[in-house]
Amino acid sequence: MDWSSWLGITLITLLVLCCIVPMMFMRHVHHRHGGAGGRNHPGAPKSPTIVLAMAGLLGMPVAAVEAPRTGRPTVEVYKTPACSCCVKWVDHLRENGFRVSTTDLDNLDAVKAKYRVPADFGACHTATVSEYVVEGHVPASDIRRLLKERPKIAGLAVPSMPAGSPGMEVAGRKVQPYRVLTFDNNGSTSIYAVYGGARR
Repeated sequence: MDWSSWLGITLITLLVLCCIVPMMFMRHVHHRHGGAGGRNHPGAPKSPTIVLAMAGLLGMPVAAVEAPRTGRPTVEVYKTPACSCCVKWVDHLRENGFRVSTTDLDNLDAVKAKYRVPADFGACHTATVSEYVVEGHVPASDIRRLLKERPKIAGLAVPSMPAGSPGMEVAGRKVQPYRVLTFDNNGSTSIYAVYGGARR
């Protein structure tokens, strides 16, 4: 038997093992933790654990398997090139676990008009995340809450640039009372959160 035949047999053997070993592993987990009834034991490995174990057996990069599970929507930020407080707000989002992409524009009027930001809610930057608009220095915690609760609104806004809001911190200066407001495309607004002793 020549070397090419041996190579062919070796490759076929490896392919068979790559199929059989994960199946045996999953069957072992099922019998050990699920039993005949098929119910999972509280201590049974969850599906991501099984997937990662199979990925290791098959030589797949773990990051490629984990990406869909840990993926988060990217916050797209539109700002002017010279806006330093906008950069600080972007840093605030990243420090709180958000992925952020920025676009510098000389004028944001067209962006604000496109996303129908109320004229009196305007701030120094406009952002989008998932299906929502985020205008101004909105705290990361409120964006996270927004994405969790998914209210039927167009977005959140912190009008103007209140001192002490994320990205507008000033050493030795108290947080200026401010509100995070909701808005929709019908002109309705409401108070979403308050800071610095602001009234609802």
